[in-house]
Amino acid sequence: VIVDSTMTMSQRVMLVTSARDGEGKTSFCTDLAYALAQAKRTLVIDCDFRNPQIGMRLGLPMHAKGIGDLVTGRAEVKDCVHSVPGSTLLAMPAGCDVPDNPEEFLLSPSFREALRALSSRVDMVLIDSPALYTGSDALIIAQQADDTLYVVKARQTPASAASKGLQQLRRSGANVMGLVLTNAEAEPENVLRRMPTGFSRRDRKSVV
Repeated sequence: VIVDSTMTMSQRVMLVTSARDGEGKTSFCTDLAYALAQAKRTLVIDCDFRNPQIGMRLGLPMHAKGIGDLVTGRAEVKDCVHSVPGSTLLAMPAGCDVPDNPEEFLLSPSFREALRALSSRVDMVLIDSPALYTGSDALIIAQQADDTLYVVKARQTPASAASKGLQQLRRSGANVMGLVLTNAEAEPENVLRRMPTGFSRRDRKSVV
């Protein structure tokens, strides 16, 4: 993970997104959620309504209620927040009532209020969103999050696509806290030289 030198973990809501599908975004999001949950009360929310994966990956029941049900008023918070088996992690899947128009759903005052209320109950909220190329969902969520982590698959994601996605995030007002390089078996310095334009060397703090 290459992070901004001003990064702190005091921010409450963090978005995880990527330029394209298949870059390891959801796997990274769940792994980070498990890690954070060891020290902080952490909630991971699946806002990838186009391809929801969080519930299945964390072993939740197939028809578990989630963020879609909460925002539409068809369920209460206690019915939508689930304990992950064998962990202190909390999870909120996309839910049964998945919106037909995700962008309209994410722009609604009800979603904004739900996110605010959920963040007040835990130390950290992680949000998994669709990849940027699928629409504006991630950009909308990024405007409501404290920070964004941008996932890029080394040696697979074209530099032009990675750079375009990063520019889209920054134009939307997202606070891009860091770049996550998956499939990065190359030496760190080689990876750094291939980072997308717009994430300057002076911003980099560490490579893990």
